[in-house]
Amino acid sequence: MKKQFSAILFVLLICMSLCVPAFATNDSDEYEYVENSRLVDMADILSDTEEASLTTKLDEISNRNQVDIVIVTVTDLEGRTLTEYADDFYDYNGYGFGEDADGLAYVIKIEPDGSYSSGNSWISTTGYAITAFTDAGIQYIGKQITPELTEYNYYEAFNEFADLCDEFIAQSDSGNPYDSDNLPKEPFNFFKSFLISVVIGIAAAIIITESLKKKMKTVYYSSEAKDYLKSGSLNVMNSQDIFLYSQVDKRKIEKESSCGSSTHESSSGTTHGGGGF
Repeated sequence: MKKQFSAILFVLLICMSLCVPAFATNDSDEYEYVENSRLVDMADILSDTEEASLTTKLDEISNRNQVDIVIVTVTDLEGRTLTEYADDFYDYNGYGFGEDADGLAYVIKIEPDGSYSSGNSWISTTGYAITAFTDAGIQYIGKQITPELTEYNYYEAFNEFADLCDEFIAQSDSGNPYDSDNLPKEPFNFFKSFLISVVIGIAAAIIITESLKKKMKTVYYSSEAKDYLKSGSLNVMNSQDIFLYSQVDKRKIEKESSCGSSTHESSSGTTHGGGGF
């Protein structure tokens, strides 16, 4: 009888232990573990179809490059700065490839009404991503996707972000990461450039012509050549050029160096790079 009672009690204890929720904690406070997806849309700004498409794209790029690319949308930073939130989200949710947890988390804060304002984005890089995504490179990426973000075209912006990440990793793999001295060239728009050139040319021509016309108002027609010569203005008796010496000053012009990636330490003790826009 005692054995049966002990067995029943043991089973009950096991059942109760299975009901306890699991949390991942840091040194100071609790941080709830979320599903390890590379797209976490807590701000609910994407449709189910868009989420599925983006997740597939992020998974493919991440697995092919062995660098995690994570996008997180939030409306509440839970008392953290964007930098702290991005670092902690990446660290405590188990992202990253290899020993150095290679990858990045792009956290974007959305207002409760679904709008976005510039300055509410942060990219936190870890491991190899610190090399591939320099400070200047992150600013370049921000410049490319911000127009779509401010128009609330979030799906288009995130797709472009994923493509740029793929391009930046490939460039870094070549041994020459994008940085301040070798950022991608802007696409050349022939029609736009042509229109700008024509407008500038016409404006310059009008200004120069009007300026010359104003100067000509003091000139009047004369029938004799002597009237065009100011009395006593020309009296050349002797002229010669004497070369004495020359002096050449040389100064080395330093080429602007690459700025690289600035780093900091997160609450977990992990080294992160990153930048906001």
